[in-house]
Amino acid sequence: MLFFISFQLLAQTKTELENEKAKLEKQISITSELIRKNNESKNLSLEQLQLINSQVRAQQALIDNITASVEATKEEIANKRARINSLKEELQQLKDEYAQMIYFAYLTRSPEMKLMYIFSSSSMTQAFQRMKYIQEYSAIRRRQADKIIEMQAEIEQNIAELEDARAEKVALLKELEVKKIQLDQQKKEQEDIADDLKDREKELKSQLRKQQQQANKLKGQIQAIISKEIEESRKNNAAENNNTNNNDNKTEFVLSPEEQRISNTFEGNKGRLPWPVPQGIIIGTFGEHPHPVLAGIKVKNNGIDISVPSGENARSVFEGKVSGIIGLPNGNKAIIIRHGEYLTVYSNITSVKVQKDQQVTAKQVLGPVGKNDNNQYVLHFEVWHEKTLQNPQYWISK
Repeated sequence: MLFFISFQLLAQTKTELENEKAKLEKQISITSELIRKNNESKNLSLEQLQLINSQVRAQQALIDNITASVEATKEEIANKRARINSLKEELQQLKDEYAQMIYFAYLTRSPEMKLMYIFSSSSMTQAFQRMKYIQEYSAIRRRQADKIIEMQAEIEQNIAELEDARAEKVALLKELEVKKIQLDQQKKEQEDIADDLKDREKELKSQLRKQQQQANKLKGQIQAIISKEIEESRKNNAAENNNTNNNDNKTEFVLSPEEQRISNTFEGNKGRLPWPVPQGIIIGTFGEHPHPVLAGIKVKNNGIDISVPSGENARSVFEGKVSGIIGLPNGNKAIIIRHGEYLTVYSNITSVKVQKDQQVTAKQVLGPVGKNDNNQYVLHFEVWHEKTLQNPQYWISK
């Protein structure tokens, strides 16, 4: 769950800001718990720094969110003040008109005065209008009185809402100060961990080489499984169509109608797929990035790395078939699930709950996430389109 800071926050509605704030607070809560658990091990690791980095980003996003909420509340207060002033002007006008009505009622209080008012008209049309006015006058006065009462109630309601908005603004500003202090503390912790890890440069470089070798080996094994799956799909299609030409140069899957349905539905859910774990924090993103500690060194990630609480299970993000289960050097497993033309990879599973060629459903448990070489519970997750790697963050829900 990465949250990106944007000036668009200022254009968000109050409800959107509140929903965003709730998500950020949940992310920070999960991250804080993961950091607390990791700190118990007393073993400083790169994953701890990545968790702190994630928390700093989320905390900054939360501060931006609260700042935007303060601005939205200021605008709300200004609008309420303008509305109250406008209502007061309308109310004064209604009261002036009502005073004139009362005065007119006094002047025409007797039948003789009403007749004099009608007969003094300059034309028959005006006389008729005056007669109708006198007939409806009581109802008009009642409506005018009701309007005054309603407007007074609306003004009182707006004043109450204005006071609520002022109180909300004060509370938000106090919260903002607290979050800024927390952010400063987290940045200090971030710097301390980074400095400590820099003293272990040789160890980190050795660890990085080992991780890259393992990643390349896993990538090769996945590519081999994909190639085999593609070849089998071509053979099956040729057999079903009594076609001896297997199109050996073809590098794409040949799908059955059911596989095509799954593939299309998977693609149609891009950006809406469930997470491969019920809860966790992304600590490693897709692609090539500068190393968080080692200057001048870049790291390449074929997927994303998600830090999870102890005992958390990995789960399939979509229906599909288990294409393969690969053993990892640390004794854990990587599970590959095919969804038509697409494949997903779940690496660092301790006890696999599925078998090769098994059909699985969305959110089906695959097995608990295990510890990595740094004794941290981390799931590595990849998405492939045939032989091409995809950025998993574009596929799972935000």
